Amino acid sequence: MRSSRTAFLAATVTSLVLGGLVISAGEAAADTYGKLPIASLGDLVVDPVHQRVFASDPRSGTIVATDYQGRKVAQLSDLPGVRGLALSADSSHLYAAVPGAKALVSVTTTTITEAKRYPVGDTWYPEEVVAIGNELWFGYDENKDTDGLGGFGSVDLTTSEVRKHEQNGDGAGAWSWFSGPPRLLASAARPDLLVATDARSTGGALALYDVSSGTATVTKTTHAPGHIAVDDLIFVANSTALLRIGYSSRWRIGLDDLAVSPAYTNLTATYAADVAADGRVAFAADTDAGAALVVYQADAIEPAKRITLPKVDGVAVTPAVKRGLAWEPGGNRLFTVVQRSDEYWLLVLNDPTTTLPAPPTPPVAGRPSITFQQPPYFYARPNVPFTVTGGTTGILADSELVVTRVSDAAPTSTEIARVRTDATGTFRFTDTLTAEGPATYTVTYKDELGYVAATGLLDLYCYRQPVSLSLDRHGTTYAHGTTVTFTAKLGKTATNRVVEIWADPDGSDLPKRLVKKGAVDSSGKLSVSLKLTRNTNLRASFAGDAVYEPSIADVRVNTRVAVSSTVTKHFQTKKIGAQSYYVVRTTKDPRFTTTMTAYPKRYYRFVFQRYTGGKWKPFRTSYASLDSRGKSSIELTGKYPAGARFRMRAEYATGNYGDRVNAPTYGAWKYFTYAK
Repeated sequence: MRSSRTAFLAATVTSLVLGGLVISAGEAAADTYGKLPIASLGDLVVDPVHQRVFASDPRSGTIVATDYQGRKVAQLSDLPGVRGLALSADSSHLYAAVPGAKALVSVTTTTITEAKRYPVGDTWYPEEVVAIGNELWFGYDENKDTDGLGGFGSVDLTTSEVRKHEQNGDGAGAWSWFSGPPRLLASAARPDLLVATDARSTGGALALYDVSSGTATVTKTTHAPGHIAVDDLIFVANSTALLRIGYSSRWRIGLDDLAVSPAYTNLTATYAADVAADGRVAFAADTDAGAALVVYQADAIEPAKRITLPKVDGVAVTPAVKRGLAWEPGGNRLFTVVQRSDEYWLLVLNDPTTTLPAPPTPPVAGRPSITFQQPPYFYARPNVPFTVTGGTTGILADSELVVTRVSDAAPTSTEIARVRTDATGTFRFTDTLTAEGPATYTVTYKDELGYVAATGLLDLYCYRQPVSLSLDRHGTTYAHGTTVTFTAKLGKTATNRVVEIWADPDGSDLPKRLVKKGAVDSSGKLSVSLKLTRNTNLRASFAGDAVYEPSIADVRVNTRVAVSSTVTKHFQTKKIGAQSYYVVRTTKDPRFTTTMTAYPKRYYRFVFQRYTGGKWKPFRTSYASLDSRGKSSIELTGKYPAGARFRMRAEYATGNYGDRVNAPTYGAWKYFTYAK
């Protein structure tokens, strides 16, 4: 059963409390909402296949996934600075731009787990991403902390090959650079088109590229008018035009001729926008009535609907934050992220196309009527009793009222109580819902002839309560072979106190495995000790119970490799100052044998430095492969004078070393010199 959460506004209720949101009858209301565990918002994406909403949090380095009711279902961490998000065409993967990792990250949407990382380069910090076919296009900044020179490139999802677009070929002047990472835009309706625009400055640089060949070829360039930094950029008019949204102005740009014209001029301040599949355009805006969502039909110049955002616990919220507005692809739901102080909330309007009811007509004097006082919560908990209170007018004291209920668990109208009015006309009934979902209560009064004289309707929603679950040691790094104790902590629940802890070491050869399952102790804790040999993702999971919903907590810990190097083909050792040196004949080539934790196709880097001018300076660096035992030998060839001083060490780090299953590790320096 689908129950419209706005339908009961047409009943005789004059106001209600919806999760702390005080909504007047006849006013558009958020169907549901949820507090997001984020400290900032980078981007918002809706997955219609799995009915998930993804929000990136650059400040905390996380991606939060919620269901369509705004309830958190998963949270990914270890994503420093994560900003731009993009969904694959089949919704199987979410892609994220993670500047702190200098990488694009792929997330499997069925399990909401990280699938793969695509490094983009040591000096590029990606903040924007779009998916076109088998390639990810990303906008990057060359400066980590402030807006520097920006550009864009692509990653082949099959080969992981990274290609930088050379902007110098796009034309003279401003086309050779962007101020910070350019905003990128792609559309399924025009699969060969990539749009790039300067979003961080008022220069307005905008370029269109043909990407049908796998490389970007510029086709048109312009400078958007208005001298505005971009708050949002969307396709409109069936992807034949762009809408460039700034705080105080909006400009429509035709894609065929780049004709520019002002748009939606009856709006003042706008913060975010999105377009629905049928062409409707929604804006987050300031209006005379306060923060609101304003919806226009396709190609209309006057709004079809203004939705005033309600207060949260009596406190006004901001309009949707930048990039905090999204339609459900192919659907009617509208999602918006608003801010109240330092808190972020996801509001969900399940059907913005519904014609909202007019305020109810006040009861005619003497005519029987029934009203409700919503319980002091906007939802019920499964298997937890709650009491509903209502009032009547025009009905005698001690009159009988019949209460029926329709819910997902019992879709046929079921009588649950017969109650009587007291001397003030007040009535009460208590109920317990056993399953999640909407429920509609009908209270009926029949007159002395047996005819229905008054009816009242009340809708509410039942779902399980969130539970706190944490797992410690996220982001820590350990030496190879270290045994580490991990502790999960579970908050209050009803009956189930069992937690599972899973470990998933990096590398396809070691599967994810259950390492501990058991009831938490009196403090809510469950611990397990693991010997770490690789970078490892750990997850604590709680299956939920009748009252509390399932929950997970993810952490990632890093593990260094074991590495050592030995020196041979020397004839003695000696000290120079406090440092011990190997002494090699000037006629010999010293040999260095490195032993490192073995892994298929693993490479390591060897670094030589020479002491000259009173300092250690780079001398030679190269890479070498390890055999199946993790061993490798190299020699330093050449003629070096007696007394020349060198040092060497072996290093492992992700990137050019053939794998990523361990954390960067640097071996000890080995010092050597030459003698005749």
